Amino acid sequence: MAYNEILFVKLENCKIYHTFTYSGAAVPGMQFFDIEGKPVSNPHGRRCKKSLYVIPEQKWYLPYNLPHLDWEFLGRLYLGVKNMSEH
Repeated sequence: MAYNEILFVKLENCKIYHTFTYSGAAVPGMQFFDIEGKPVSNPHGRRCKKSLYVIPEQKWYLPYNLPHLDWEFLGRLYLGVKNMSEH
């Protein structure tokens, strides 16, 4: 199974975590990581905002509207890559 999506979550503590995933995966069973790559508890049962970056399409899917936030910049900054497709 190809992990071709990156799921970002922002929890109530205002920290952003990420994981690699695939279409149709169950979020409660995922292991999330902080910006340093350290594992953290998954957000199951906690309120969180989610955004999804699909690597093959090089496209963000946002379930909420944040018009003044550059999500490509967030991905480059957070993952430390110049182009999201390099990750």
